[in-house]
Amino acid sequence: MTDPFHASTVHPCPGPETRRGFLKMGLAGFASLSLPGILRLQAANPLPNQKKKTAVIMVWQPGGCSHIDTYDPKPAAPIEYRG
Repeated sequence: MTDPFHASTVHPCPGPETRRGFLKMGLAGFASLSLPGILRLQAANPLPNQKKKTAVIMVWQPGGCSHIDTYDPKPAAPIEYRG
């Protein structure tokens, strides 16, 4: 596998490429092509001092059936337990 991310790779033709290795190489190529454009946009439009966003809105809605209670209907169970 061709792996540019580890310096211990010394074999020029180690064998067939894996899917994971192919995706790594494709992602590395895409990142290397898009990085100059991203850096250019950041340099052209500097944002004023932004504060770190610390607020979180959490909606907690208790009640209702559990996912366990609604999933297992047991059609072959006795009539008292059948869903």
